[in-house]
Amino acid sequence: MNHKDKDVDMIHGPLAKKIFFFALPIALSSMLQQLFNSADTAVVGRFSDANALAAVGTNGEIVALIVSLSAGLAVGVNVLVARCIGGGKREAIGDALHTAIVLALIFGALLCGTGQLVARPLLSAIHASAAIIDKAVVYLRLYFLSVPFLVLYDFCSAVLRAKGDSRRPFIALVFSGTMNVILNLVFVIVLKWMSPVSQWQQFFPLHSHRFW
Repeated sequence: MNHKDKDVDMIHGPLAKKIFFFALPIALSSMLQQLFNSADTAVVGRFSDANALAAVGTNGEIVALIVSLSAGLAVGVNVLVARCIGGGKREAIGDALHTAIVLALIFGALLCGTGQLVARPLLSAIHASAAIIDKAVVYLRLYFLSVPFLVLYDFCSAVLRAKGDSRRPFIALVFSGTMNVILNLVFVIVLKWMSPVSQWQQFFPLHSHRFW
C-alpha cells in the first residue's frame, strides 16, 4: 500500500468524516500511552510484593505528567509542519523536520538528565512513603532513561499527523505497548529481574549527594 493512502486530506472536500477517522487513532494513542505504567503495575502486582507495587503505583501521576509534557512539546512541531504543508511551502518542510528531530534529541536528553536529579525530590513532594520511596526512586530514574525515546516518538508522530497520517504513529505505539508487556513478563518471570533495590544501587545511588 502506498504510504499516501494513510494520509487524510484535510484541505479538500468535506471534513466531518475525515476528522473522525483522523482523531480516533490519536485518542486511542493517548489512552495507550497512559496504560504503559498500568502494565508495569499489573506485572509487579502479580509477581512481586506490596511495597514494589506501591512504588510503581506512586509514580503514576509523575509518569502521566511526563507523557503530557512530551505530547505538549510536540504540538508546536505539528502546527509548524501543518502550516508548511497547508501553505504549499514544501521547501520548508525538510527544515522543519530536521529541526524537530534535533529539538527532540535535545529535550529528551535534558529531561532524562534532569530526571535523574529530581526523582527523589518529586517523590518527596507527593509524600511518597518512606517504606517505598527507595524503590520508587529506582523505578522513576529507570523511566526517565526512556524519555528521549518518548519525546522522539511524539515529535515524529507530530510530523506524520501534520501530513494527515495518524495511523502509523498508532501502529507504532501498539507495537511498543505489546513489547512492553512481553518484556515485562520476560524480565520478571523468566530472568527474575525483580531484584531488591540494593542490587540497583551501583547504577542509581539512592543516598548519594549527586542525586540529591
